[in-house]
Amino acid sequence: DSIDNIMKERSGLWETGETYLVGPDKKMRSDSSLDNERHSVHASFYGTVAQNGVDTVSSRNGLAGETGTIITRNYRGREVLSAYTPINAAGLQWTMIAEVEKQEIERRISDALNQKVIFLFIVSAVILLLLSMIISIFISKGIGHTIGQLDNMIKDVLKGKLSTRGDPDSVGVDFKGVVHSANQLIQAFVGQSE
Repeated sequence: DSIDNIMKERSGLWETGETYLVGPDKKMRSDSSLDNERHSVHASFYGTVAQNGVDTVSSRNGLAGETGTIITRNYRGREVLSAYTPINAAGLQWTMIAEVEKQEIERRISDALNQKVIFLFIVSAVILLLLSMIISIFISKGIGHTIGQLDNMIKDVLKGKLSTRGDPDSVGVDFKGVVHSANQLIQAFVGQSE
């Protein structure tokens, strides 16, 4: 019971994680947390290794004295990340196995990445929105200044001030040609009216 209580500690093992002990006969030496009906010490000793024991790659490797981790199938036939190590105490040669289902690991990684992707998407959208607002302010100022200059030139011409001209150097690069063309138009108008 004291060994079983220690092995049932599941802190940090999520929903599908568990630790358990296996003896050299591949029978359980602690109860399974996830299937204690068919994989308990009692069921293992009164049943068969095939039905109630643990004959897996991890148990065989651990009983052979190896320590390691592997993605394999567990005693329930589920794909798991399995860590195993031999236990030699008081003349007993057991192996301790800790496992968690691969599907749960992938789901947790995916959830964590999804949260980060959503956060990055929101931050990127806010940055793009701010940049587009700043760019539109600069563009609208440039257009506004150019339109203001053209409007003043038209009003001056309508009032008979044919000497009016726009200043191409006071507008943005994209609008210099517009102001220059407006100046040429006024000059052509002056030339025809003479």
